[in-house]
Amino acid sequence: MTDPTPQRLVIWRLTVTETRWRQMIPQMPTAARNALPDQYFDLAANNRQSGGRCYENLIDFAWRLNDLVAEYHHDIRHPKKLRTPAYAATLRQARQRGMVPTPIDGSHVEIGFCFGYAPAARAAFIVVRRDEDDPYTLDFRWLAGLDVRILATAADWHCIDPLARCLAYQGARNVSMRRLDRPGDDEILYRGARPWRL
Repeated sequence: MTDPTPQRLVIWRLTVTETRWRQMIPQMPTAARNALPDQYFDLAANNRQSGGRCYENLIDFAWRLNDLVAEYHHDIRHPKKLRTPAYAATLRQARQRGMVPTPIDGSHVEIGFCFGYAPAARAAFIVVRRDEDDPYTLDFRWLAGLDVRILATAADWHCIDPLARCLAYQGARNVSMRRLDRPGDDEILYRGARPWRL
């Protein structure tokens, strides 16, 4: 990345995708990586008098970048041994050989909170058990660059957000949710292929 002038910071904010930010942060020199959120905080402070949406947008974005940098540093200092989710070993091995699951109805892989959700799955299916699996202990890195759909019911509401965050952090391209207990369109939870916009 070139020298971040205020104009360039704004351009990055509006054009760089979230997936690309996640890729760039580990590649940046430590000093530049640590300074990046502060540069957006300073940019927001310089626009504070204008107030409104511009100021709030920059502050929110600065906090998001700060979270990404903090997560990256935490992973470096405290590496975890991550487990493969249930029914995912074959898929993971295929991905390691360079294979990609066929996308069906806009999703490469679907995740259910119990094996009973399998009949509703249209794409490749894996399980993250609602009461047994902490998503932060699971390895989803093999889903990097893929579109993932979470199959859920009202009983799963407290599990959906942590799972979506882990999928996004570990590199899933897009994460959506389909409710099994009511008809309707999929809900987009995370879209890493577009610029970070509010």
